[in-house]
Amino acid sequence: FMVPMRDGTRLSTDVYLTEASSAPVILVRTCYDKASWLTFLPLVAEYVNARGYALVAQDVRGKGRSEGTSAPFFSEIDDGYDTLEWVSRQNWCEGKIAMFGDSYFAYTAWAALASGHPSIGAMVSRGIATDIAREVVYRDGTFLYATNAFWAPFWLDNYLYDVVPPLDWSARPLSEVIGHWLPGRRSDFFEAVRNAPPGDPFWEQPCFSRVRDVDVSIPVLHVGGWWEDFHRGQLADWRRARAAGHARQYLLMDATDHFDAQLAPDEAPLADFRETEEGIRDYLPRYLDPALAFLDSELRHLPVPRPPAVRVEVAEAGWWEGEQWPPPGSERMRLHLASVPAAVRDADGGALTHDEPDASESVTWEHDPQDLVPSLDEVPFRDLLGTLPDESLVEARPDVLTFTSEPVDRPLDLVGPVHVCLRVSAEAPLMHIAVKLIDVFPNGRARRIADAALTQRTPSGPTTLALADVAYRVRSGHRLRLEVAASCFPRYLPVIDPETDSWNATTGPRVGYTLQSSPGEASFIDLTVASGLSYGE
Repeated sequence: FMVPMRDGTRLSTDVYLTEASSAPVILVRTCYDKASWLTFLPLVAEYVNARGYALVAQDVRGKGRSEGTSAPFFSEIDDGYDTLEWVSRQNWCEGKIAMFGDSYFAYTAWAALASGHPSIGAMVSRGIATDIAREVVYRDGTFLYATNAFWAPFWLDNYLYDVVPPLDWSARPLSEVIGHWLPGRRSDFFEAVRNAPPGDPFWEQPCFSRVRDVDVSIPVLHVGGWWEDFHRGQLADWRRARAAGHARQYLLMDATDHFDAQLAPDEAPLADFRETEEGIRDYLPRYLDPALAFLDSELRHLPVPRPPAVRVEVAEAGWWEGEQWPPPGSERMRLHLASVPAAVRDADGGALTHDEPDASESVTWEHDPQDLVPSLDEVPFRDLLGTLPDESLVEARPDVLTFTSEPVDRPLDLVGPVHVCLRVSAEAPLMHIAVKLIDVFPNGRARRIADAALTQRTPSGPTTLALADVAYRVRSGHRLRLEVAASCFPRYLPVIDPETDSWNATTGPRVGYTLQSSPGEASFIDLTVASGLSYGE
């Protein structure tokens, strides 16, 4: 079908019906070609049809087989409303409609909810945050460079460009990363957002503000992964909806990345299930069964058990279910940065200890914009495909500080927020700090658990970084490590020249950094821990 929107633009729409004369409908609106291997929606339709649901799959404006101009976000509220209006009037639509989405087509689900159409009865959202400015394009004011550079080519036109575009991270200036790959081409979206930090009026346009501030009045299953790029913002959306009194908000988090690859046991390499139809079919129960169980309960009101309010996979431990997150009884554990001068000595570096500092210590290092600390991830969105990189490959660099605990003598479960407070300064007006929380294996391998970065004017007081929540078991004999650097590229936009615009600078000066910890002004990491949790499959 070519479904007309209010301005006459027609959107290509596929309808997959059950054998019944009418059925509850799941609506998916994607920018990634509804018939592509990337979305595998024909196989999804086959699966949900067998469970009694019709599926409507639509290419958004300007993508796939739809008409119109390709531009992310801007038309999704109105187009979502118009599509819902069309679906709800069909005789095969039983009544309430469920929005379903993953990544950008989770955003289109939220945009449809923001449209206010009365037909939406429930929603399943995976892998997106509604605050696009602060959680998808930027994080704590730092531009997510690799993520947005990889994604921007999707919006050059209606062509589905490579999922892994061959971008040259050594190209300068950084603003020309797409032009170096496709000479003469520029992404209007990339140009717009890189010049619009959070707080800019650009983000108050209705396509962003109405979605960000939407009142969640329907049941929602919030699905994410602990290595998923946007899960910090997704948890914020879940918490906001719960705090507003909407109790039928369900949280499902597992040890996966944005593409839903699972954490491999002890770094065993993983294959991409999308490479074959058989692999996709084997994956569908994991992908769809929780969503369909939720919809059976909350959309169709079948006599089935309600999903648990919170179901999370604690990596290396198992699944935990409860009524809140973090789990009841969890508490803060503070580890102080100690032996600070040794932080640049080798991969082990300084220490993480429960003891507060009893003397002042400091360490200095140099940030060289011509030799940035690599983030090691080969492809954003796909952190776990194959295996997580071994962070020890960068930890011996003289511009990477490390602080390592003693081996834990019993399993330590990290279950909730992580914050890092650093007394750090730079010999420049603008500084960038990147941190990683690391699990150090007995053989020395270093696995990233979580990370964060912050770009700010050089402060006179402490610098606090909010890492995303984690759910991770540090096994007996393993050690925790905190990694600190002045760049993590291309994951985060670095400071090339602190006196000018890093986007257009081709070179910049070396800058000295100092980290300190002293009595009353300590540098530390706060973890959320719990003991005695019961785990299942």
